Amino acid sequence: MIGSNANRLSAEVQERMPTGFAGRETSHTSGPLNKLSMKRIISIFISITLSLLGSCNTNPNYVLSSQMNGLHPIELIYFDSISEEKLGSFPIDRGYYAELIETVEETEPFLVILKFFFDSETDSDKASADKISQYGNVLTQATTYIKPGEEPSEDYINHISIQIDRKGLLKQEYLLLPNRTLFTAFSSIGLVDFQFEKKEYFNCPLAIEYKEKVIPSLALVVGSICSKSKPERENGQISLSGKLLSDKEGNLKLNLSEPRELYPTHSFVDVLEADSEFFDFTDKIVIIFIDNAEIRSVRTEYEETHNPAEIVADSINTVLQKLE
Repeated sequence: MIGSNANRLSAEVQERMPTGFAGRETSHTSGPLNKLSMKRIISIFISITLSLLGSCNTNPNYVLSSQMNGLHPIELIYFDSISEEKLGSFPIDRGYYAELIETVEETEPFLVILKFFFDSETDSDKASADKISQYGNVLTQATTYIKPGEEPSEDYINHISIQIDRKGLLKQEYLLLPNRTLFTAFSSIGLVDFQFEKKEYFNCPLAIEYKEKVIPSLALVVGSICSKSKPERENGQISLSGKLLSDKEGNLKLNLSEPRELYPTHSFVDVLEADSEFFDFTDKIVIIFIDNAEIRSVRTEYEETHNPAEIVADSINTVLQKLE
C-alpha cells in the first residue's frame, strides 16, 4: 500500500519527440532519376536523418518532450525573490505552507506536493500538521541521498514501502523522512532521488531497496494514485495497471521538458495573498518549491539549467503519459 490515507483521495482519478527532418533539393537533373540514383539519394537521406536524430538525443535515459499528459495538468508554485521580499528569507515559517495549501485547496486540485525536506522540528509544525491532515491529497518527498539525524522507525518504513519484487533494485543506506510531527499529516510520501554526475541528470529510479523494503519514488506514488492500482514487477520491469513504466533495473526513461516552457508557474506570495478566483488549480497537480539561480542547477541537453521541481514534474508527467 502506498500511504495509509490514499483511500481518502477523490474518486475522479483519471513527447517533444525529435521532429522529422525535411530534405530539400539543392540541384536538379535534366531527366527522370534512375533507380540507382534514387537508391543513393534515399540512402544518404536516411543516414543524415539518423545522424541528426542521434545528435539531438545522445543520452539514452531520457527523451525530449513538450507535451503535457492528458490526465492531470501540472503547475508549479515557487517561493521566488518576490516572495522572499514579502515573507522573509528562506527557510520561512512552515505555517505559510499550510496557509498556501488552504488557498490552493479551495479550487479542488487533484494533488498538492510540498517538495521540501521537513526533517527538522519547528514550533509551527503541530499547527501546520493539523491543517495539512484535513486534506487527503497533500504529498511530500523523501530521499536516500541525505543521511538523517535519526534513523526512521520500522513503522515509518512500512508505512511508505510497497510490496513488489526487490531483486535487482538499487540499494541505499539512508532514508530521510519528514519529522515525527509532520509525517502522518501527509497522505503519501515518495522519493525524489535522481542520479546525477557533475550536476547532470542521467537516471530516475522508480523505486529503491532500503532495509529489505521497497520504497517508491514520488512519480510512482502519483501514478499509483491516478491509476488506483498497486505497482507490480515482472522480469525486473515496474508496471501499473498492466502498463510498463521502467527498464529491468527499475529506472524510468524520462520525457524531459524544456525549462520554463511546459509547466505554468506562479509566485508563492501571489497565490498566498490573492483570492482563489484568480487561480484555477482544479484537478491539477500542484508542486510547491523554491526557485533561484543556485537551486536551478540541474544540467541536461538543453542550454538552460533546470529547477529540481521541474525534474520531479517531468518524472510525474512521464508516468502519467504512459498511463494514458
